[in-house]
This record gives sequence, C-alpha cells and structure tokens, in this order.
Amino acid sequence: GLIGFDKTKKRFVSTWADTMSTGLTQAEGVYNLAENTFEWSSRFSCPLTQKERSVRALTRIESRDRHVFEMYDRAPDGTLFKMMEITYERSK
Repeated sequence: GLIGFDKTKKRFVSTWADTMSTGLTQAEGVYNLAENTFEWSSRFSCPLTQKERSVRALTRIESRDRHVFEMYDRAPDGTLFKMMEITYERSK
C-alpha cells in the first residue's frame, strides 16, 4: 500500500492492492493527534458482489516500531464490527 498527503484535499490518501481482490482499495483519512491514529474511510469493488463497498479503518501508532491497523464493516442489520486487524512490527 501507499500513503500520502493530498494538499488539495488536505487529507491523507491511500491505495492498497493485494491478491484477495482484483481491484485497488482507495481511502481518505485524517490524523488524530490526541489519539495518535489515522482514521480512514475507504471504498473498493467487492469481487463477490461486483458492487462498490465502503468500510472504515483505523491505524494506531503505538510506537516507532509498532502500528496496528483495524478495518470495520457493517453487518446487514447495520451493526459495525471489526473484520480485520494487522499488527506491524519493525524487525530489529
């Protein structure tokens, strides 16, 4: 994935690609200084439904060597649930 700052939008932007999907996931977000987190809204083409989907995500910066990425989706009844969590740790 790539993350950058769009000066025109005044927001962080991100693109993600992996082998589980046939398209790119695009996200926009803001940095919350008080919580040391990035809060993302993203959209992607779902390979199962062939429709565009939107999800929320959060990147917690726990230290210079550890970041935690969480992704949230909505169940059919509208309830928000965590669908994924990835912990990134720097090798030493």
